[in-house]
Amino acid sequence: MKRMAVMSLLLMGIVCCLAMPVQAQSQWGINVNYPGLGIKYGLNKKVVVELKVQFGKDVFVIGPRFYYSLSPWGKTIVYGGVEGDYLTFESEISKGPGFVFLGFAGLEYFVSPNVGLSVDFGPAYVNLKDKETKEKESGVDLVVNIGLTYYFKGGEK
Repeated sequence: MKRMAVMSLLLMGIVCCLAMPVQAQSQWGINVNYPGLGIKYGLNKKVVVELKVQFGKDVFVIGPRFYYSLSPWGKTIVYGGVEGDYLTFESEISKGPGFVFLGFAGLEYFVSPNVGLSVDFGPAYVNLKDKETKEKESGVDLVVNIGLTYYFKGGEK
């Protein structure tokens, strides 16, 4: 059941990020974050979706993020959002799949009209399952994301 929920969430993120028609006020962006990459798509001036991939030694994470932006303050945008990810992990004693659900708040500062530097943080619920023993472990942790996004303009504003 959990696997079905995670796969549905991933499919929804992929559809939102890749299949939406470009609208007059939309923007595409490529995000480099620590430690991964993302593709952002602005549905309008307030709502942005992102398909994000992160990787590190012995871990791979993929999933969608949904942002809601508040009114700009100079060159800075304050935002909040949610994220849902599927992950795989491998260590010396355990390996298997898992999922992450995250609520976050942050800000993006535009160093130029097409480049934004962002930071956000929030609590993440992480659930892991060992592939061999079927043992499960879950908990809440604080996650901090830092990224740099290049935006391609999507039509006249």
